[in-house]
Amino acid sequence: MSREPSPLDALPTAEGRYIRGANGGDSGAKSGDRHAPPRLAVSHLFVWTTCCAIFLGLARSLADRPAGALGALVLILVAVGYGTAWMGLVVSAYRLLRSARWSFEPGQWLLAIEGATLALLAAERFVRGQVFRNPWAVIDAVTACLFVLPLFGRKLPVHWKWMFGVLAAVYGWPLAVVALDAWAGAPRNLVWLADQFSANRKQAFAAAVAVVLALIDLRIGHRWGWLHWVGVIDAAWLALLPMIAAWLVSLP
Repeated sequence: MSREPSPLDALPTAEGRYIRGANGGDSGAKSGDRHAPPRLAVSHLFVWTTCCAIFLGLARSLADRPAGALGALVLILVAVGYGTAWMGLVVSAYRLLRSARWSFEPGQWLLAIEGATLALLAAERFVRGQVFRNPWAVIDAVTACLFVLPLFGRKLPVHWKWMFGVLAAVYGWPLAVVALDAWAGAPRNLVWLADQFSANRKQAFAAAVAVVLALIDLRIGHRWGWLHWVGVIDAAWLALLPMIAAWLVSLP
């Protein structure tokens, strides 16, 4: 009996080889190239569509939205951002489970971390009742720890390591200020500055730095794979979403 094609068939095996994808073509690099990232295949688009559909299915429990066609449009725009991040998380998790040997690229790190953060946010919104006293503090703490992980990558360029280190500090230091204020008291100006680092502003800062570094790499001829560019573009998309949604809602 023949096996049904899996949506993850195009991802790397434990030996670093690539097996034939659901579209019937060679969806990966040659079997001898053990360190090559996966090529974009129909199976990845299927995973992305599934992740978007999952978000749409949970959308009623996640947040309020405008009614009618406008609400549906806003929901679809948000689903594109969430679904893309979750797709990156799935691909990255599959890599770790199968012990594939291709290294994470900077944008892929960003995509996977955003996927994990948005999954925590969706879980917090979906679960009825308050699990944590301050869910945003927990999510920011987890995000800060996740941004430390790329610093251990041997093949990650130094300027990208600097970016992830700065992002870890951006997400972590407001929590440190709040803890200091609760324990021993912190200067009012410092507490006020920590309060200015909203989720939208932190996302915008991460996206702006990632886009600048990606353009610098492009100019100097450093080539990255599709997962890197998807991560950079999705970071920018998530940063623009609040402004796009506010503009759509303000339309007469």
